[in-house]
Amino acid sequence: MSSVAKKKAFTLVELLVVIGIIALLLAIMMPALNSARQSGREMVCRTNLRNHATIQYQYYWEYGRPMNNTHKTDPSNDLTMHPWTTFDYVRQGMGLKPLGDEYKRYNMMAALADPLVHAFKPAYSKKFICPYAKWALEHPVDGLYDLNYSYGVCAYWSQTRLDMVNQLLKETQTRICLSDSLDFQFNYWTCDKYKFIGEQNVEFFNDHFPEGSVGMVAYRHKGFTNISYWDGHCEKIKPTQMKQILWETLEPEVREMEKGNLD
Repeated sequence: MSSVAKKKAFTLVELLVVIGIIALLLAIMMPALNSARQSGREMVCRTNLRNHATIQYQYYWEYGRPMNNTHKTDPSNDLTMHPWTTFDYVRQGMGLKPLGDEYKRYNMMAALADPLVHAFKPAYSKKFICPYAKWALEHPVDGLYDLNYSYGVCAYWSQTRLDMVNQLLKETQTRICLSDSLDFQFNYWTCDKYKFIGEQNVEFFNDHFPEGSVGMVAYRHKGFTNISYWDGHCEKIKPTQMKQILWETLEPEVREMEKGNLD
C-alpha cells in the first residue's frame, strides 16, 4: 500500500449541501445587512439635518433673529435672489469656502424650460446630500450636488415673522427648523404633495401639478420625512403630522382665510 494517502474529493452531493448552507446563511443575513445599511443612511441624513439646525440656531444667537431663507444681491431684481444654501455663513459653519457669484445666479428661465437644469448651480459634495435624495444624487454638475433638492428650511421662520421669532427661545424643542425637501424651503400648502411627483424636479407650471415641487417636503424614508427641530434633535414624521405642525405655524389671519376656503 502506498505511503501517500489518497486525497478525497468532495462529492456532488456534498458540494450541493455546502452551497445550500451558504445560501441559507445569506438569506438569513441579508435582511440584517439591509437594515444596517438603511440605518446608516438614516444616520447620515439626520446628522446633516442636525448640523444645519445648529448653524441656523447659532445665527439666531449671534444676530438676535433667524436667518433669512433667501437674499437678493440687488433688491430690485428677483433674478439676484439666492437661497440660504449659498450663504457664506452656512458654508463657514459646514467648514466650506464661500461660493462664487456663479453659484448664486438664479437660472429661473432655464430651469422652467428644462427640468434637468438646476435653478442654482450645485455646490456640495455627496456627503452633504441625503442618501435617499434620488434626483439630487442623479444630477450632479461638475461632480457637485444640489443641496436645495435634499433639505429645506421651514418657510415661516424669517425676519419678517416677528411673532414667530419670539417663540423660538421658549419652543425650540417643538418648532421645526429643517426637513427632507425638494426645495430650499417648505410650506403648508405643498408639504403633503410629494406622493404626486416623488423624487422629481418640477419647478412651476406643470400641466399635472401646477404648484410644481416648490415648497415640497420629501417623504423619501418609506413614507416618512426626517426633520430637525431648532434645538437640534431629529425625528421622522408622516405627511399628516407635518401638515398639522405647519398649520399651527401659520399666522392667525392666514388660518382664518384657509378655513374659509375649506368651507
